[in-house]
Amino acid sequence: EKSDALGGVWRENYCGYALQVPAELYEFVDFPCEDPKRFSDGDEVRRYIDEYVRSTELFLKATIHLEEEVTRVRQGPVTEWIVITSGKDGSVKEYAFDYCVVATGMYHLPHVPASLRDLDHVVHSSRFVDASVASGKRVSVVGGGKSAIDCAVAAAAHAERTTLITRELHWPVPRFILGCIPFKWGTYSRLGHFLLPKHWCVTEREAWWHDRLRPMKRCVWSLLERVFAIQFGMDRTPVSPLDVDLFNGGQILTYEFRDAVASGKIRHVISSDLAQARTDDLIVCGTGFTKSYDIFEADVLARLDRQTDGLWLYKNIVPAKVNGLAFVGSEVSTFNNILTQHLQAQWLKHHIRGDNLCSAEQMEEYVQTERRWKRSWMADTPSRASLVQLHMIKYHDTLQTDMGRPCVKTAWWQWILPHDARDYTRV
Repeated sequence: EKSDALGGVWRENYCGYALQVPAELYEFVDFPCEDPKRFSDGDEVRRYIDEYVRSTELFLKATIHLEEEVTRVRQGPVTEWIVITSGKDGSVKEYAFDYCVVATGMYHLPHVPASLRDLDHVVHSSRFVDASVASGKRVSVVGGGKSAIDCAVAAAAHAERTTLITRELHWPVPRFILGCIPFKWGTYSRLGHFLLPKHWCVTEREAWWHDRLRPMKRCVWSLLERVFAIQFGMDRTPVSPLDVDLFNGGQILTYEFRDAVASGKIRHVISSDLAQARTDDLIVCGTGFTKSYDIFEADVLARLDRQTDGLWLYKNIVPAKVNGLAFVGSEVSTFNNILTQHLQAQWLKHHIRGDNLCSAEQMEEYVQTERRWKRSWMADTPSRASLVQLHMIKYHDTLQTDMGRPCVKTAWWQWILPHDARDYTRV
């Protein structure tokens, strides 16, 4: 770990960063949080992670190197991996391992649009940790995701003028549908999953029901679009349907942004032209992150299935053509990340000991089928390969089945019940 403590992005992030889901949907299995209904802020999540590390005695059970950055990873003559690191003090160290797991998370290199990189008054949202730097300034926030919206709201409390510039309009999702129904009942349940675009890996019976009820599903999503537009006071709606946009840009939001726009504190501009931003006093780029795999030697890079829409892996965990290498949490995105990563780690344990092995050809066939399915309806983004999002229930079922474990809440009367980490403590 290159920083001086564990916790990743939860150690420090942009001003006002917090969970967009209730804490119960961001729990470690077998380690419930104190207030499961609370939308925890960044400090609360950091303390929760610290307590988990203490309770599991992780520093006693694992060798943890802090303030060491991995600079190179190369494969040995058989399957051995050589990991080279650089310490904060400038020291260079080399380690040998039998297996290499990349668990660096989805967020890596802060991305700033090329047209803004020559400016001195540009800061990425991950570095916008003190909103008071916007005091008395004209501020432009670039981006349409949750971090950009959060930064715009934080900046508006101090700035002379705040403008949010987005290339397109995304659907906002309320924490409570119609002000009373928690969104998790509609999105984290099997019923909610059934309403999504049909997954490629379904039985003939499931496919039959999906096809027959497609008009009903479209009506449900159209109704939700109308409800959300009313709740957020939208005078225009996104081009992408809600069920598609949730995989690419839709966010679970409070009404702070809506109210700030309505009151004139934030001006929202839909444009791909950033020329107007260049003339402001401060530009905050909530434009996401890019990935780099340059720590690997050329022979490993040549065998990774990297394409313009991401790194394609078998079950979003292992590359088909590279033995002894896996990715946990760094190439998968859901709305319940801790649970997803827990199941990935459990699945990998079974994979390493040979419980769910399959040939490289079988893995490639699986990846190709999933790739065709995603490309048939998902937007073309650099992270498309990693996007699971609300299809996470299907993904979790797949991992559970591979491990010979029962899937959770499969009875018909449980289809409306949300899934969370506590459901998996019993299996």
